[in-house]
Amino acid sequence: MTPPFPASESSTPVRPSGAVALVGGLHLDRIAHADRRILRDTSTPARIERRPGGVAANVGMVLARLGVTARLLGCVGADGDGEELVAKLSALGLDLSGVSQGRGVTATYLALHDPDGQLAAAVVDDAITAQYSPQTLHRNHSLLAGARIWFMDANLRADTVEELMRLAELRRDGVFLVADAVSKAKARKLDPILSRLDLLFANLGEAEVLVNRSGSAESLAQALVDEGVGAAVITDGAQGIVMARKREKPIRRPALPARTLDVTGAGDALTGGTLVGLMAELDLAEALDYGRAAAALTLEATGAAPESLTLAALHLRLDAAEADRLT
Repeated sequence: MTPPFPASESSTPVRPSGAVALVGGLHLDRIAHADRRILRDTSTPARIERRPGGVAANVGMVLARLGVTARLLGCVGADGDGEELVAKLSALGLDLSGVSQGRGVTATYLALHDPDGQLAAAVVDDAITAQYSPQTLHRNHSLLAGARIWFMDANLRADTVEELMRLAELRRDGVFLVADAVSKAKARKLDPILSRLDLLFANLGEAEVLVNRSGSAESLAQALVDEGVGAAVITDGAQGIVMARKREKPIRRPALPARTLDVTGAGDALTGGTLVGLMAELDLAEALDYGRAAAALTLEATGAAPESLTLAALHLRLDAAEADRLT
């Protein structure tokens, strides 16, 4: 049996190695920071930035920032947004040989943030993601080979998710399967594969959709494990996270202190930081401390995977949290 969460934050430096394959959404985010509260039926002065986004891309960027090889598989359009997105992701060191060019526009996510950094509204146009078909995935099978972790998000078509599961079952040396529920609207795509997942990330609302009932983060995480998920991590906003896994009671950990500038990508940073810990052979409970630190650092910057996200910065944040706990 693996141990529960450690009594203190993890600050032992990690040295992750190996590759993670990530299949899912690739967007060009447009993030607006308003200088006053955003109101309906009127325009609001704001500063707008363009950054790479999409769940799979966000997690991949976190991995690349923290020294893990990230192989990205997804679809972009034959347009200026697609060129800009590929250029920016390549500059961060991601392996984009599994990214195909589809018909239509590159997916985009538009987020409107109030001055306190909280999300006022967001919309997404990601129709092109559906063009990443089982056939496209199969053609890129070689990129999955050798990756110790396969990550997928619910932006994918349901049949592409099923093909990914089939390929995983054919792999003799095994692979650790991780998924993100993405949103309430898309979470149900994961229903057929819950019992085949080693690790699932979802927020409170997405978890309620997956288990078809409301409840606390603890009860929802336990319900997902009862459905067959190896381990479930439920994010609960400022209340932190809850992890549940087989033969253990769900355990809650608080969010690390952060001065929130922008909530975009914080959940994906939690996922990416956790995967870095797993790639360093840490137990999931300890790896989640790296995820919590990555989320805190991301909240304090604009967009996912900011330049401030480094292994050294993670260790400093964890050391500070431990010092606060002991005082």
